[in-house]
Amino acid sequence: MTTRAERKTRLRRVLRARRRAIAGERARQAAEQVAAHVGASRDWNRAEHIGLYLPNDAELDPTPIARRAWSADKRVYLPVVCGTALAFVAWRPNTILTPNRFCIPEPEGAPAPPGQLQLLFLPLVGWSAGGERLGMGAGFYDRFLAEPDTASLLTVGLAYECQREDALAELREPWDVALRAIVTERRWYSIGGADPERDFSG
Repeated sequence: MTTRAERKTRLRRVLRARRRAIAGERARQAAEQVAAHVGASRDWNRAEHIGLYLPNDAELDPTPIARRAWSADKRVYLPVVCGTALAFVAWRPNTILTPNRFCIPEPEGAPAPPGQLQLLFLPLVGWSAGGERLGMGAGFYDRFLAEPDTASLLTVGLAYECQREDALAELREPWDVALRAIVTERRWYSIGGADPERDFSG
């Protein structure tokens, strides 16, 4: 019988391949479409402190969202790996970035208090209509979101439509933290009280 861990491993392999198949102009256009959907959200307009990430392994690129944030005088933060924990440090256009042990660039500086972030955009390998998120398996985001000060943080996954896999609902672990919304090149999917679901496809 296939274990839950084995099913997750198989799904990661399949979904990462789907994600890597989107490249070049297609990936750039998808990133711009996602940024436009985000910019139309009430939650985006209300938030002043926003957590983002730098893309790795063909993740959807949130750089257009960062540009929108800076233009609107919002504060942007990037994740920094601290042992097995995750913290967020301010990121500006001129910030010097240094690769961490996963070869992902990070800013230097004092971490922001977890409760300071209002809106957090997360990378993912797979997502479901119920808000389940399949990550790379290291658990950094789950541990960060388990901190009491992040209870009111709006968590939004960024992904391609082809990364949707509703079978993830059956693979959820007790420590998994569900997303409040997912944004793809097609639309904003609202889960559990986030901005009303919008369809930008047509």
